[in-house]
Amino acid sequence: PSTRINQLFFNFRKPADHPLSNPRVREALTYAIDGESLARDVLIGSAVPATGPAPSTLDGAVKTGTYQYDPRKARQMLEAEGADDLELTFIWETGEFTNDVSVMESVLEMMKAVGVRVKLQQFEPGGDISSWRQGKTGDWDVLGNGYGNQTGLALTTLQGMYAGTAEKEATRDTYHGYVFPEITAKIQAASSEPDPTKRAALLDAAQQDIWNTWPCLWSFVPNALLAKRTRVQNVSLTPINSYDLGAVRLEA
Repeated sequence: PSTRINQLFFNFRKPADHPLSNPRVREALTYAIDGESLARDVLIGSAVPATGPAPSTLDGAVKTGTYQYDPRKARQMLEAEGADDLELTFIWETGEFTNDVSVMESVLEMMKAVGVRVKLQQFEPGGDISSWRQGKTGDWDVLGNGYGNQTGLALTTLQGMYAGTAEKEATRDTYHGYVFPEITAKIQAASSEPDPTKRAALLDAAQQDIWNTWPCLWSFVPNALLAKRTRVQNVSLTPINSYDLGAVRLEA
């Protein structure tokens, strides 16, 4: 797996009375997604379902859970929460991840199977999806997106995606409206904690708390693809998303 995570991320800028503002509804929707099938058949083995808010390849990342496919449970939970007549809009930019159109169309069918109507809206690169993502142009419910990492640290991903504040949200600079002060406090504390054991404990707790808010309908980590001649040795992706060329050897 690589150091990038791709997600179908919920819009956290919804009014308090909107169904997606209810974590039980967000959780219910995740049970409609057959992630193993998507990874195997649609992404053709080029990715693996995520097991936490950050890719497992990153230093400090922990496994916080797995996505479970249970459409019957999805229907039951949606009905229990009074959200059994949902109509959602999914947006994404062309090329955001491998087989993006097929992934989104497959997800639409999975949503339909649990009684959720979905409208797909695709943006071309260079379009105005950025203003949509910031909530400045149009409304949406789920965004197909990705987040890279060049440091090799889970902390970097957590800071960029999940350490939102009210001040950042005022200028639409949070990650799609994700603002949970208790989680932000743990991430900030971890970033300034010099003791490795205490820092790890803070990061572990923050990641579990994030998972429990159900920020994503589904998320996955693309595999790092590498093609090389058999004569070339010691070529491997490092945790900082680069290659140590000094270690490369060429056999006769």
